Amino acid sequence: MSKIPPPGLPNEYSASSPEKPKISGLALASLLLGIASYPLICVYGIGVLAGIGAVILGIIARAAIHKNPHLHGGKNGANIGIASGVVMLFLFFAILQPGLRQAREAAKRVYCLSNLRGLGMASFMYQGSNNGFFPAPAVTPPAYNDWIYWQPRRNPDEGKLVAYQGGHFDPKSYICPTDPLGRRAGAYPYSYSANVNVFIIETAPSPAIPTKPLRYMRIHSPATTIMLVEEGTAITSVWIPQFWTPNGTTNILSLRHDKSKTPAAFTDGHSELLMRTDAMTPHDYDPLAP
Repeated sequence: MSKIPPPGLPNEYSASSPEKPKISGLALASLLLGIASYPLICVYGIGVLAGIGAVILGIIARAAIHKNPHLHGGKNGANIGIASGVVMLFLFFAILQPGLRQAREAAKRVYCLSNLRGLGMASFMYQGSNNGFFPAPAVTPPAYNDWIYWQPRRNPDEGKLVAYQGGHFDPKSYICPTDPLGRRAGAYPYSYSANVNVFIIETAPSPAIPTKPLRYMRIHSPATTIMLVEEGTAITSVWIPQFWTPNGTTNILSLRHDKSKTPAAFTDGHSELLMRTDAMTPHDYDPLAP
């Protein structure tokens, strides 16, 4: 004969009165972190950590609730926590994106200046080992003392600056990280050009271009005389500032980093951002100008 439970008590032999599951602590924590992440968004990134925590705890809570719904409740709380965390992260990165872009560009500008500093120091050391004379500008026809051996069938390790850069040609040292390259076949494939007034062409095509090699001791102001620059898309291995025209396409300095300044290396070996207008004055490009 079966026992009849007293009135008001659950039947231990019946599943008709299941115990209500308790709210998952993880779901509750996810909900609270998701809500708290918004006022914390500007507090040194704590809001980001809160949002990430809300998403992770919410996912774990959902998995636990799905596995055993009779023991864990609060699925809606976990969903709200996950959604709040995701929205907060999207919001944070939307706010942060302009700053991240500027930081990336600043890093690329520093990298480019570092490249030019390395080339400038190598050029400075080259003239110190060659009676004060600078290398050739690597135009056609090639010369044995070209600063860079870029033409086809030439060994780039034999470029005259390579010996002062570890003895092995590293193309990354000659390319700006913001340079899209994409040159036509056979064109100069690097980002930096030598000032024709410093790295002299001995058989110049114009009387405006010097043909007598320059010695370092003749430079009027080494700290302000441009030696190497970053050119624009119509780049060659040589920069001829005296042939620059406002509406031209050649000998144009790069606009990749700044609208008014471009990276440059100087004959004393240092590099810095140079005002583009200053670069077109004889005081800055002509080593013999006062």
